[in-house]
Amino acid sequence: MRNITEQIDVNSEEFLLYKELTDIYSSSEIYKEIIHFMDLAFPEWNSNYGIGKWAPEFINATIESLDFLPEFAKDTSLNNLIALYGELTDSYQSYKESYQKTLSIIINNEFNLKYELEFMNLENDEITRLFNNFITVKKEIIYFKF
Repeated sequence: MRNITEQIDVNSEEFLLYKELTDIYSSSEIYKEIIHFMDLAFPEWNSNYGIGKWAPEFINATIESLDFLPEFAKDTSLNNLIALYGELTDSYQSYKESYQKTLSIIINNEFNLKYELEFMNLENDEITRLFNNFITVKKEIIYFKF
C-alpha cells in the first residue's frame, strides 16, 4: 500500500485531539501498547482503509473506556494485555464499519463533483476504472502518524 500523508487543518477537532493525545499520553505504556498492537494487528488502521481521521478519537475513547487503566500503568501483565487487545479489536471493528460507511458517501460525493462534466463523454467501463482509481487514492490517505 502506498501511503499518502494528507494535510489536515490544524484547527480541526481531529488534529487538536491528536495533539492532546500525543502531548499527554505518548510516553505512557497504555498509549504505546495501543499503537503497537494496532500497527501489528491492523496495519491499515490509521489510513482510510481503516479509520482514517477517526484514529485520534478511537485512541482517546479506548483509553477513556479502560476500567483497568490505573492497574495497567503499574502492571502490564498478560491478562491486562489480553483484555486490552480484545477491547481494541472489538472497538476497532465497530469504528471501521462506521467510518467506511461515512467515507463511502464522502468519496462518492467528491467523485461526482470532480468528474460530473466528464461523465457524458465516457463509457461505463471508463467511469468504473476512473472511480476505482479515485477510491484507491482516497483510501491510501493517512492523516495521522502515531
